Amino acid sequence: MEEYPASKRDRRRHNMALRLRQLDGAFESERDIHYNEMLHTLQTSLYALHQGTNPEFLERLADLEEHRDNRLTELYLWERYQTEQAQKQYEEEKEQANAEYEHTMQLVKEKLRARLESYRKRLSEDRALLDVANDHAFFLTAASAVGGSMNGSGASASGRLDRAFLSASDRRSLRRREFTEDLSGLSGNEGGTATGGRSSRRARNATNSDAETGTDRGDLDSVLKDLDAPPARHVTKSYQGVKTLRFEDGLADLAAIRDQVKRAKWR
Repeated sequence: MEEYPASKRDRRRHNMALRLRQLDGAFESERDIHYNEMLHTLQTSLYALHQGTNPEFLERLADLEEHRDNRLTELYLWERYQTEQAQKQYEEEKEQANAEYEHTMQLVKEKLRARLESYRKRLSEDRALLDVANDHAFFLTAASAVGGSMNGSGASASGRLDRAFLSASDRRSLRRREFTEDLSGLSGNEGGTATGGRSSRRARNATNSDAETGTDRGDLDSVLKDLDAPPARHVTKSYQGVKTLRFEDGLADLAAIRDQVKRAKWR
């Protein structure tokens, strides 16, 4: 008979060793059966995977497809939202740019109109002043020519011929001086009273009227003949052409005319 250990620990160790020997014997006897079952299960799973009928695989595949569809839907919605927001922002910026463009164009047009209107007014004033200056110069020249014909037709013709051959700057200076003298006469020569200016103007008008009434036909014919025949000292002089009026001279003339007109108005 087999003897059992006396202690409790020894008995437990003996039972465990006996159990392991039984398991080893059972495994040795049933090893082929277990391996065959595992091989059959693996082959069945592989066949189901190849055929697409594996339940676990199909469930996993369905989960992945669902996740994929959800992700694609989210991406599509996000892209659509971004596109709509970009289009909306583009339309707003376009409207704002068009509004700014229209506003800027309106401001530019208004400024251009105002500038052109100021230029037009200035040109109209300059033209009016030039017309006044030309009229005064013409009347003063005619009055001096008629007054000179009373003192002698030869002296008048010589003076007018000399003036005819003056340069452009000399004629402009003479015209400015005559216009200044005329305005000074209208204003009483700046140092006299208004009564003295009116008296001198009436005296000059009376002299001009007497000169016009006292001029006869023969004196005018002699003056015209003298004008048609140039003097001998100018025969050899070649024609140099009319000098153009410089911009600075024109501005100086306009400034002088404005100053004299203002002074005449205030007086």
